[in-house]
Amino acid sequence: MKSNVNLIWHIGAGKTGTTSIQSTLSQNKQVLESRGVRYIGYMLEGAKVRLYPWQKPSQTEVFHTLNESDSEEALEAILRAEVEDAKKTGVHTLIWSNESFPGRCEKVFNVLEKLEQKYFQLRIIAYVRSYEKWAKSAYLQWGIKHKTYTGELIPFKKWFLTRTHGFYESFRPIIERSPDKITIRNMESVDDVVSDFLSFCNVQPDGIMISRVYESPKNIEVYLRSIFNNSFEETVTPDVYDTTVACRMKIGSAPENFLQYLLPSKDDLISVTEFYEKDKQLLNNFLESKDEHVLPAYIHSDTDLTIDSGVLIGCLSEIILSQNKQLELIANQLETVQKDIKELEGGFFSIRKKLESEITDSVSPGKKVCRFFAKVIGR
Repeated sequence: MKSNVNLIWHIGAGKTGTTSIQSTLSQNKQVLESRGVRYIGYMLEGAKVRLYPWQKPSQTEVFHTLNESDSEEALEAILRAEVEDAKKTGVHTLIWSNESFPGRCEKVFNVLEKLEQKYFQLRIIAYVRSYEKWAKSAYLQWGIKHKTYTGELIPFKKWFLTRTHGFYESFRPIIERSPDKITIRNMESVDDVVSDFLSFCNVQPDGIMISRVYESPKNIEVYLRSIFNNSFEETVTPDVYDTTVACRMKIGSAPENFLQYLLPSKDDLISVTEFYEKDKQLLNNFLESKDEHVLPAYIHSDTDLTIDSGVLIGCLSEIILSQNKQLELIANQLETVQKDIKELEGGFFSIRKKLESEITDSVSPGKKVCRFFAKVIGR
């Protein structure tokens, strides 16, 4: 017997508004729950039962290492308990949103199809966008903002060589086996991807605070993050720049020249178009069969790398002032610590003198020490 609980599995793709969707779901949990919708998190950390150490966003890759049998056992234990609780509390829709599945969704899809027979009705949604815009946005996020590799920053044309799967290829196991279970939407054809996702989940936007995360950075931010991250040999997460910006910056060329070296040129994006040509045709055929908006031809143009020198100077001035305040705070804290150390040194010196005085008495040395410490602790 089919369950009346829906499981909506949102599987990306990355850089199509996924973080904004997840942030909106997280920030509106109580409102959603009151409407019968429960967000069970990025890695099922929002589920009612926490049975496994990988049930947290930072442990996603651990989950991906599980074999299909272990995945099935774990997901059944979690989702069975979740569905049972949903029925008791009036929840009719569960949402699992995680953009790490494109390109490796088959294992979990196999498991969810099996579990669907017992526990829920499965609906899958994914968003796509222009391959060229996606490639540039992905590079800014994982090539610059979050430096995910060691060594100096790699320019787009080299970074892109590490990309393999196109959108269609990433979702192929689901599309070819169960095309009716998956909805793929062109995010560039909707006014707002978060509102569109809520509509897909049959959630009215009234009373929902829409979150906007990871808007495209301006050239100045890209430049500052680039010269900062380029000074590290190791990988660098975005928060390192956010908390210690302006430390160890070094660059030997004009801002526009450095960005020109890193960011994709018109020819680079033409290469992206050519690389994904077959995948785009397959994807558009599928979108057309579902009456969804296809991805249009990308109009190539030169990338604007202009940086306003006045704004750059203003940003650097703010950074310097911010760093000056932090240094002043550190100096004050250091002064306090030094005073505390002097007081402790004085106390230890006094204790040592008393100990030396006690040991000179006629009582045996062992008893002298015991008496001394008895006095110190007030016994």
